Amino acid sequence: MSKPSVSALFFEQLVPYLSPLFSIDNEEKFSSFQKYVNKYIYYVFTLDRIIDQEINWVEDFDTATETLKRAQDYSTTAILGLGQLFETENNFWKHFNSYMNSYYEGLVLEKKNSALQINHTIESFEAYSFSKHAPAFIPVEGLFILFKSDVDSKKVIELFNQLFYGMQMLDDIEDFNEDVLKNQHTYCISAVNEFILEHKIEEMPGLDRFKERVFYVSGLAEKCNTYATRQFKIAQDTARKLNLNELVIWIDTMLQMLEHNRNIINELTK
Repeated sequence: MSKPSVSALFFEQLVPYLSPLFSIDNEEKFSSFQKYVNKYIYYVFTLDRIIDQEINWVEDFDTATETLKRAQDYSTTAILGLGQLFETENNFWKHFNSYMNSYYEGLVLEKKNSALQINHTIESFEAYSFSKHAPAFIPVEGLFILFKSDVDSKKVIELFNQLFYGMQMLDDIEDFNEDVLKNQHTYCISAVNEFILEHKIEEMPGLDRFKERVFYVSGLAEKCNTYATRQFKIAQDTARKLNLNELVIWIDTMLQMLEHNRNIINELTK
């Protein structure tokens, strides 16, 4: 099984990170909401791993079986549990369906664009970044329905958008060669393909990780790393103003990863 992504690890702490914004007048309700959200997110990320072909059905047969069974059990438990917290006509379910539809539509479009090798712009990158992280907005909306807050929900959603742009770009940088091997057509890979065509670069037979080498020496890696750093810093500034101290600390770890990347890029391009 593959290691958890930055996004998966973040989702596990999403509700606690946001809790300072709310008047939690019922700890049992808060704990139940967090539990059901985490179970549903586990289900969603399991589907994502299947679609991305990250499960080795031969070597991980027993583990994969248990993972799928657990995902189904978690999904059922989550929906039943959330149904106890939110009545059928509650706006929560409209948000739930809207964000999950965006998520699945984004996954399908991502696979189509990868198959057709459609070139990405920064706008299309941000569109697929939103879609891939759309389930995160469900607990955001849920918290604002369950508990009182003096903060505008739109400000929190914008904060998360900035975070997810940074997280997705960081993921695309970190997984560059793996994505090439899986024919996953990310923004970073699309930019490299365009650079190769524009400069009429011919691949040398037997040269390992050719596109990744181009990514780093062309200046594109620095550009993508700078974009991610900027998004995280914008998000961190907002989080600091909202006194989301744990989230500020978590963003620091992301910025440290990006600083490490920048040092590597500088060494490679001397």
